[in-house]
Amino acid sequence: MITVLIACNQISAIEKISGSILRGSETTTCLLSSTNAQEALKIIDNKNYRIDMFVIEVQLQDMGGHKLEEAIRAKKAYQETPILFITKGSYNLVGFSHLATYESSKKHNYISLPIDNIDVQGKIGLYLEKILANQLKYDRANRIITLNHARGTAKVPAKSILFMEIQNKQCTLHTTEGDYLVKRKSLSEMLSLFDSESLVKSHKCFALNADQITAVERVDKRNWAARFKNSDCTCPISKTYIAEVLARYSPESEKNV
Repeated sequence: MITVLIACNQISAIEKISGSILRGSETTTCLLSSTNAQEALKIIDNKNYRIDMFVIEVQLQDMGGHKLEEAIRAKKAYQETPILFITKGSYNLVGFSHLATYESSKKHNYISLPIDNIDVQGKIGLYLEKILANQLKYDRANRIITLNHARGTAKVPAKSILFMEIQNKQCTLHTTEGDYLVKRKSLSEMLSLFDSESLVKSHKCFALNADQITAVERVDKRNWAARFKNSDCTCPISKTYIAEVLARYSPESEKNV
């Protein structure tokens, strides 16, 4: 299911955009709407929803569409989510360089007033493949695996993993809920089991969850160490894997290298 949040001044415009989306979509769609920015932000912060696309009027009352975008992008979960701006600007982008920039960023596009059904459906279609790919990534990151370990069986959420290490043909899984010892499992087998893009190899015997990292610190010329949320544990990172770890981690990590 695709969830779209529409923030527009006029209820009539919201209804027209909603109708265009529903008529042009073959995918089940949940539509949320607001006539002001502050209400839209409350919807965004509601943990019951995960929004896949925003449709925002540029001249939105009480904040403005671009200011609302800044507030949305400040939230990690929505830094890459597509935004369609509703504008009175012409399709001819001459004189609208800011819209041309949005166009080229692949995270933005625009709908020109008056609302046209084909225009709305076409613009959403540009992002449909990306949205579905992001949903698959999200599902993998939030999956729960039933794990047989030394003390029995446990249901382990992929996102709870801090890091995993292999020693003496045994894998120790360090998570926010505690540690699990899994026998006769290689690092590649464990990574394949959880199948999450957030889990990345950091050393020949270690893999870590990039989403749980709070800092990456340099140890010496060839080694680094990752620190994690609410944990005193650290995970080694070798020179071979540091670039891939940093690519998955926040850009803020570059300050620590």
